Amino acid sequence: MLTRGQYFKNLGFKADPFSSTNAENEEYLSEYFVNPPYFSSLVGDLDNPKSSIVLAPRGFGKTAQRKRIEQLAEETSDIISIVYDNFPVENRSKVQQVTFEHHIAKLCTSLLIAFLSKLHIEEARYSGVEFDEYERKALLDLINKYLKNLNPTEISHAIGTIKGIKGKLYDLWITASKPISSIINLILATANIGKIDLTFTTKQEEVKIPIIEDLYFIENLFEKVRIKGVFLLIDKVDENHLTGNDSSSSYLLIQPLIKELKLLERKTVVLKFFLWDKLSDHWSQDVRLDRIENYSLEWNRAQVKEMINARLKVLSDKKINSLEKLLQCEDYLIDFILMFAQNSPRDLINILKNVFDVHINRLNNEATIPSREDIIEGIDKFCETKFEEIITEVNQRARLKRIKTTTFTIPLLSNDVFKESDNKIRNMIMPWTRSGIAITLSDRVKISKGKKPVNLYLINDIRIARVICSNQKLEIFIENNVVQCTECEKIYVFDKENRYGLKEINCPKCQSILVDAE
Repeated sequence: MLTRGQYFKNLGFKADPFSSTNAENEEYLSEYFVNPPYFSSLVGDLDNPKSSIVLAPRGFGKTAQRKRIEQLAEETSDIISIVYDNFPVENRSKVQQVTFEHHIAKLCTSLLIAFLSKLHIEEARYSGVEFDEYERKALLDLINKYLKNLNPTEISHAIGTIKGIKGKLYDLWITASKPISSIINLILATANIGKIDLTFTTKQEEVKIPIIEDLYFIENLFEKVRIKGVFLLIDKVDENHLTGNDSSSSYLLIQPLIKELKLLERKTVVLKFFLWDKLSDHWSQDVRLDRIENYSLEWNRAQVKEMINARLKVLSDKKINSLEKLLQCEDYLIDFILMFAQNSPRDLINILKNVFDVHINRLNNEATIPSREDIIEGIDKFCETKFEEIITEVNQRARLKRIKTTTFTIPLLSNDVFKESDNKIRNMIMPWTRSGIAITLSDRVKISKGKKPVNLYLINDIRIARVICSNQKLEIFIENNVVQCTECEKIYVFDKENRYGLKEINCPKCQSILVDAE
């Protein structure tokens, strides 16, 4: 039996190039990271950092950008980054229960640990820094407020989120975590700040409410030790039990932070949000886009291909530097792969993973590469997986698979497919249009003389359309249904052999004529 690992090793790879779509797990990310067009602006001037927002669909590389900023922080002693993706959702049943104060408490905890660690590790650099009596007392109060009763798990997680501080942070804190007074007092004594008793206790104590001025004070401490920027990297908002796949709940989780303009306009501690693009549907009354830099992540096909080729080159030690060298097929099939990936790095990797799963299952011990048949089957398997991921309701899946067309009207479904009344069909397709599975064209069509024009609907996702039309061979499906806008490069599915005599439609995105629909 040939394993995936052995197969790719036989091809000359040091690691399976399609084993992971999670930037968190990619050891060589910095070597094949491709900068989005705005990435240098996102990082900004390190002498004058600013808060900003990145919006992108899932799988478009938000976490990869976050990881790259972490790596940049590791390369300079003037910048620190702290990942904020472990939100205060424990023991809460509703996202509305997470308040601004809960967020600030979490952030202040990490900021304090980062500050004390920096002070300790770069003792010589800060040996001339003196803290006045007010600063010493205020710092001791904050340490007592935020670090008392931290357990080893909480300390370990906080340390793991901090980048830009060289040294063995884990050993530094964990060895003294029960209690942590000893290591904190060691740091404080070195900086001539004082001493504190943080004896761990389980007794019920007075609740100490965090306030935003605490964070501002910690920011001043960083400035005092000549730190130019502390980047709070806010990621994975939609990946916890209170938010899940719901964009509204995901937005509510970070709403307290993203609408606080005074917080977002700080000069040293700045927030970088990496957000699912659907969150922007909910923030019109809150977010000051005229005051906060914001970027939408959109790749084109050439950039995504450059990205995968760079990945192959690094992981094969320059033996394989392009998809063409890894797939035994005509160029148009590689175009098909890129088309179904829809400019998503994650989906491109998932398609190729499916292709190689199909291919390796057909092998014994040969190091051959996938053929045309493997590629087609891999694309279809990917589409079926996405179909089930997007269409979660079983009855909806069954209904969609019955229509066998990418372009339809209510009378068509009523008379020719389901044999149901127009009203029942209208209720059936309503969830499709609400969720964006199907879109309604602006121009109506006539289906017969004397009848009023009716709405024409298109399936809005090539992957869903492929499963709906799985009775067609892949090449025929693409030839008869795929339309690409020449202006914005957006791909649509539209039955070119439609019974309505419609030869062209306007691109729903940029409104130019889809001239290829002839």
